[in-house]
Amino acid sequence: MWRNIMGQSLYQFTVIWLLQRNGEAVFGLVGPDSGLILNTLIFNSFVFCQVFNEISSREMEEINVFRGILDNYVFVVVLGVTVLFQILIIEFLGTFANTSPLTLTQWFVSILIGFLGMPIAAALKKVPV
Repeated sequence: MWRNIMGQSLYQFTVIWLLQRNGEAVFGLVGPDSGLILNTLIFNSFVFCQVFNEISSREMEEINVFRGILDNYVFVVVLGVTVLFQILIIEFLGTFANTSPLTLTQWFVSILIGFLGMPIAAALKKVPV
């Protein structure tokens, strides 16, 4: 468990730090809303890091974490509701949640950043403990 916690923490810290430092330039964000959009991207990326980390953490020693995932309907419902609420928060609760709607490219990059934690988790499982 500790190798996963440490590895994911390092990955997520690095990604969030890089987004915070270089996100506006990378995404070409300019204007008065650029800070809000960047913060929304960081928040969205962080949430998807957690979603994919939940999947990776289902089996602490197994590489194929998708085996039997549909057998645990509570797990699938929790993940689905998390993703659904994230979409609602980002796209429709802007003023209340202090977020800004994202473009499809920004959504894709946020989800990709979260997904990249999965191969990292798989590689970490190869490290003997």
